[in-house]
Amino acid sequence: MKRRSGFTLIELLVVIAIIAILAAILFPVFARARENARKASCMSNVKQLAIGVTMYLQDYDETFFPRFHGTIDAMGVRWYPVSSQPTYFLEPYVKNDKVFKCPSISLNWATCYGYNVNLGPSVTLSRVEQVSDLVVLGDDQFGSGWYYPPSWGKASFGANFCNKPGTLAENIQWGVNAPYGRHSEGVNIAFADGHAKWIKPEKLWNGGANNPYYQQW
Repeated sequence: MKRRSGFTLIELLVVIAIIAILAAILFPVFARARENARKASCMSNVKQLAIGVTMYLQDYDETFFPRFHGTIDAMGVRWYPVSSQPTYFLEPYVKNDKVFKCPSISLNWATCYGYNVNLGPSVTLSRVEQVSDLVVLGDDQFGSGWYYPPSWGKASFGANFCNKPGTLAENIQWGVNAPYGRHSEGVNIAFADGHAKWIKPEKLWNGGANNPYYQQW
């Protein structure tokens, strides 16, 4: 009897179908694994920046740095340098500028993290009622270095890093994709006591400007 060589068409189709099924199962797993790695890298960045904030507070009598820097011209227009707020004030306290870049988005800005717009030289650590609840910085929507309560309205300049769906800045960064909740539909944020964690953006929407995450004095 003549031995058969190779596969029949049906056998090939079965093999292809099995490969397709395995790919459909494994690709999402690999995608989640990659995002979890990016999420962990981003969390490491946020924690390092939180340490930088703590070191800054120690050097400046527990006073928070300004929410913006720059100059105002004769027309009343504020001009900002290329480096955004967290970058400008925290650079002396970090070893690597890469900590200002979230690995999940490809921004060309100085930072991917926003600084609480309610903070500034008028706010000292002693004024904060619960330092473990007050957000200092976290994932930024536009990469401009700010974030503020959603009750302030739609973002024009500056950024709410966790904009509620339907607002101007929901899924854009002036042409660069930077969706809110970019880490498994959540954001990495750092608090005034130096700790950092991942939370759902919805927790930052509730209560508007009275949300304790934004202001506690």
